Formats: sequence, C-alpha cells, structure tokens
Amino acid sequence: MAQNKPTFTCLGKSVTKLLEHYAAQTPGAFVERKEWSIAWHYRNASPFYAQKHLTILKKLLKPIAQAENLGIVDGNMALEVHHLDVSKGHITQEWLLHDHDFILAIGDDTTDEDMFAALPPTSYTIKVGRGRTLANYRLPNPSAAHQLLRKL
Repeated sequence: MAQNKPTFTCLGKSVTKLLEHYAAQTPGAFVERKEWSIAWHYRNASPFYAQKHLTILKKLLKPIAQAENLGIVDGNMALEVHHLDVSKGHITQEWLLHDHDFILAIGDDTTDEDMFAALPPTSYTIKVGRGRTLANYRLPNPSAAHQLLRKL
C-alpha cells in the first residue's frame, strides 16, 4: 500500500467512540482496529441487540462518513468503516501493476466485492457462501474452499 495513504488513526475519534459505546451496550460485540479501518463485530451478540444497535450505528455513522469521506460496509456480521480511498479493490489494482500468469481470489465478505470488481475477467474469482457477488464462481462454505486449495 502506498505510504501517503492515511491510516485509520487519522480519523476523528467520534467513529471509534461510537463503535466502542455500542460494543459495550451489546454483550458479545467487540471493536477491531485495523491499519486501514475499524470494525464493530456482532456475530457473538444476541440477535435482538445486534440488529437494534446495528440500525442505530448506521444512522449515527452516516453523517460522519459523509463529512469525513468514509465508507461504511455492512459485512459478514460486522460493520466496517474505512477511508473511501482505501479498499481491497484499490490494493488489488496496485498488485495488478505487475504481470501475473494466474490470479485466484477467494472471499466470503461484502468487502471482497471491490477486489472481485478490480480483477481482470481472466481471473478466477470465488465467492464463499451465499449472497450477491461479482465473483465468477461460488463455493458453499470454507471447507469447500480448503478442499479446492488442497487440490491445486
């Protein structure tokens, strides 16, 4: 990744504080700080509170995202916030500056769709699990992905 891109720590503290507040209000939820984003995970939370607080978070984050040029991605049991100029699609485009004989991309999350979109049509792109996708192929679960990789 290019050095001049902002890290997520450059964001206002309001996003982090909101996510931490709702993680504390949602037993089983937690906040994950990544280099380029921050995510509120709710896969281990009660579905009632997870959905209730997810709806509230999206509403509260929307004006902050617009003001600070952030993207909000509703992923696989996680709500991720990142700078709009940083995504798997952007990283993929940087990798594609070099020649490649074979490209295989496998993903199971909404955040992987940018990567699938950025790859050339000759790539082998695989979505793991259900949901809409730009991938060329689909596997039902991670076990099927592991079996495929062992065969390669």
